[in-house]
Amino acid sequence: MKMYIFLLFFLSSILLASGFNLFSVLGSLPIDKGQVCYENFGCYDKSEISSEWPITKKLSFYPESPEKQNVTFYVFSCRDRFNPTIINYNVTEDNLKKMNYNPKNRTIFIVHGFTDYYEQVNWMGNIKDYILSMKPCLLNVIIVDWRGGSIVRNYLQAVANTRLVGFVIASLIKKLNKVYGTTNDHFTVMGHSLGGQISGFVGKNLQQPEKLRLIIGLDPAGPAYSDVSDKSRLNPNDANLVITIQTNGGENVANGLGILKPSGHYSFFPNGGEDQEGCEQARGITNMLLRGISVGLSDTFACSHRRAYQLMSFNESNFDDFQSLAHRCDNYEDFAAGKCGECEKPEDCIRWGGWYDYWQEQKPPKNWEKPLVYFIKTRGELPYSYYFYQVLIKTSDKFEPIKAKLNLIMTGNVRSDYSVQISFEAKLEPNQTYPHLVFLAKSIGLVKSINLKISTETKKNAYIYIDHIKVNYMNGYDESIRQKLSPKLKPVSEKDGKIIINSPEATRFEYINEH
Repeated sequence: MKMYIFLLFFLSSILLASGFNLFSVLGSLPIDKGQVCYENFGCYDKSEISSEWPITKKLSFYPESPEKQNVTFYVFSCRDRFNPTIINYNVTEDNLKKMNYNPKNRTIFIVHGFTDYYEQVNWMGNIKDYILSMKPCLLNVIIVDWRGGSIVRNYLQAVANTRLVGFVIASLIKKLNKVYGTTNDHFTVMGHSLGGQISGFVGKNLQQPEKLRLIIGLDPAGPAYSDVSDKSRLNPNDANLVITIQTNGGENVANGLGILKPSGHYSFFPNGGEDQEGCEQARGITNMLLRGISVGLSDTFACSHRRAYQLMSFNESNFDDFQSLAHRCDNYEDFAAGKCGECEKPEDCIRWGGWYDYWQEQKPPKNWEKPLVYFIKTRGELPYSYYFYQVLIKTSDKFEPIKAKLNLIMTGNVRSDYSVQISFEAKLEPNQTYPHLVFLAKSIGLVKSINLKISTETKKNAYIYIDHIKVNYMNGYDESIRQKLSPKLKPVSEKDGKIIINSPEATRFEYINEH
């Protein structure tokens, strides 16, 4: 209950800081007048919003006019990544011929969310600079600023506005296709929060003659979208490939600002997709002291939500050769427990990163039926990546089950003067495998040795038998690299398979190259 009240306090503070006023919402409820039409930009019913909002039909809105929203596009290319061509929502085809634009390169649109806007020095500018500094430079970047529709006193009005913004972006893509002879497959749309939902509306307006190549939804907004129909939210049908990075999902607005339901062909859930490392509520006090109450509260409450776009402007190869992979698992708890570290099938693990080169060329599996969910653990600061090792301890037979604490000291062939210390508890039984996930800031390469002690407070003169310890290296795009760095370690001598509980001496396991 205290946690719920705390979250509501955070939410109310953000809404107040954004100019939200419940009485202004109730006092400005729109009259239902059928459809509202805007010349060249479509006709609209009142928006569909999810049942978490009371009297949903009364609280739904029509999108505001194109003039009011004033959607503006900032066009960048590899020729000039700092100085854009600026065009508005009703740009003519003749003016499109005079832009900082290279039609030989594919194009990515970047779209912000509620109360947000574009600046060269905010997250949108950071991602733009990252994309255009890549070697080779492969993409044009068009940043969408719809601040006239996003910086409003009423969140539900902004929700309604997303449909028109999506139509406006789709209209620009159609004009670009006509002027430059490109197709819908030439374009990627990436959006954060409400911008993620806008990306879906772009795709819904570009279903023929072919779909968009790719949509990347960055923690697509959850409030008002949690249980609406597919026509009113981002879903896999909106592009040939839809990817979502979901960092702050919740069942309702008190639990998270993103949508909890997997929304893409591939849906990535860093740290379980609800709360991110480094976004603990205790840090809110520091934020408030350093940045003021309203900004500090907003930063703290939205921290996990914003992590989605921070991850997208992060190039892990600038720090180390992580080659990170995300893994399929029944749930994040099982992943964090080390139960899903092997890639037995191609779809069991998939590349985390490469959003602007690798993923631009990918397609869903031919047998795709429903969203494929992937998990990865990330850090709370740069670099966000880890090196992962799955440790699998395989017991043999002829011992009594016992609940014990396992202490391992693991040494690899890289940074051999450093040893990783691991402790975890388990109920040990014969002929079972016990997993544990190890995540490190730096690689230790091939694990060469493990010293193991087992302790318990409940039994004396007890022992168990361990057949071997398998260590699966979980990074690396190439399967052969992972296999090469995934050793099986055996007891140094046959008698060492018998481990005396509470022995002061560690049992040593070493890698034996069987090839």
